Amino acid sequence: MKGEILLKGDVHHGQIAIGIPGNEMFDYSTKCIWSNQGGTVEFEGSFGTNPGASFVIRKDAILRIGNRSSLGQNLRILCTKEISIGDELLGSRDVTIMDTDSHYFDVDGKLSEFSNRISIGNHCFIGSGASILKGTQIADNAVIASRAVVSGKLLEPSAMYAGVPAKIKKHNIKYLK
Repeated sequence: MKGEILLKGDVHHGQIAIGIPGNEMFDYSTKCIWSNQGGTVEFEGSFGTNPGASFVIRKDAILRIGNRSSLGQNLRILCTKEISIGDELLGSRDVTIMDTDSHYFDVDGKLSEFSNRISIGNHCFIGSGASILKGTQIADNAVIASRAVVSGKLLEPSAMYAGVPAKIKKHNIKYLK
């Protein structure tokens, strides 16, 4: 493995937990994948994810994960440029976060962007099976519904976004702990 991992804030035992058992709905023995190919991973505080998590951080990429953030079983993160996750993110199972298409495309005679930064605000919730794609910006306190596909700028805070592609469905909402 290459790259580096930076632990910020008060470093303590159990601060980062990858592959911790979730609940009895899922197989606890599912392996996690960690592939840092020369990027930087910054943990701003505590973070946890359940079995089946897959992290791929490409050369020169930056993955920032905020304090007190947690994502469920079978999380998939592919970071080729930059992914920034705010504090207190709560994500359900089968969430995909990837800042790349992994391929170039010809769009009306122009080459598409290979990757583009993702920014997820503080105190957000991501439902099961949601996909957060390249170029996404999510406001603080946003709720992303199950199976939503998010691409673009979701700038209204405290809103629920759902659908393919994700659009505002409710205003003045946030998850409670």
